Amino acid sequence: MPAWAHDLPSGAQITASLEERLAGRDGEGLVVALLEPAGTQIIARGPEGDGPGFDGRTIFELGSLTKVFTALILADMVLKGQVSLDDPAQHYLPPGARMPERHGRAISLRDLAMHLSGLPRLPDNMPFGRPEDPYSDYGEALLLDFLGRYQLPRDPGKSYEYSNLGFGLLGYLLARAARSDYASLLAQRITGPLGMHDTVITLSPEQQARFAQGHDAAMHPAAPWTFPTLAGAGAIRSTAEDMAIFLRAAMDGKSAIGPAMRLATASPHAMGDGRNRAGLGWVIGRSPEGQRLLFHDGGTGGFRTSMIVEPASQRAVVVLANAAAEPSTPDLASHILLGAPLLRARQAS
Repeated sequence: MPAWAHDLPSGAQITASLEERLAGRDGEGLVVALLEPAGTQIIARGPEGDGPGFDGRTIFELGSLTKVFTALILADMVLKGQVSLDDPAQHYLPPGARMPERHGRAISLRDLAMHLSGLPRLPDNMPFGRPEDPYSDYGEALLLDFLGRYQLPRDPGKSYEYSNLGFGLLGYLLARAARSDYASLLAQRITGPLGMHDTVITLSPEQQARFAQGHDAAMHPAAPWTFPTLAGAGAIRSTAEDMAIFLRAAMDGKSAIGPAMRLATASPHAMGDGRNRAGLGWVIGRSPEGQRLLFHDGGTGGFRTSMIVEPASQRAVVVLANAAAEPSTPDLASHILLGAPLLRARQAS
């Protein structure tokens, strides 16, 4: 272990942190996968009640951790010569559809993957027919209608603005480029080669039995989220065991995703916060010791997720929660891997 690497908390210490966070949150559980060179620990706590407790095979919605998978699909397709990072997104739209441009500058696949497109966080024509599942009725026709009339507020490629729309669009375009669908791309290029059999979009009956019930910020049951068109933004579901496989592969340059990881993290762009940079999908920052970190957080109506990778020490963590109550997973992940302080938990009311 490098001399600068601090000691990680013990399993008992992690358990105590999880139990403190869960106090007063009936129905919430937390699962942590902590990776280091010596092996992987999976620690689960909750939920309280009559049902089975969570474990490494409990399935959670990943939310925006999906974006990292979408970016790695893009990187894999680039490395195989199937698309280019600088291809205009327009090239992969259906005939007659158009992308917005500004001052003659087209939005590229790279712009979408780095949140540099100029597109907003969400389109203005989401019907919200089911507010509890907000993406469920956003179809292809609505997406193409929005793109055809939207006026970009700035030139693509200039500045960072986080966009769920942009990443959902990226997944849609990659599927069209491959003459496939997003779920198939995920299985063929990432989860299949890595053996991540519980990392899917549509659950089998057996997986459905292991799918955690989500809860909103007030700890009321929340509906699952579905993404018929914008799957690349947040549709993936997974387990701590599968995410441990993924993070181990992300730190291994010889793994099935090793080349795509190198491309995804090679040339980051400033995010404007003075601290972090945007790779393809990944956020890239520094640890207190100055070491490079790769990370992302995610959330849906009933779930929160966080993952951090420290390649130099070959250590990583993922934290999965079945509730949107705050504080949630980011501070837990930073505390476990980096020794950052925990936020004071507020009981949901």
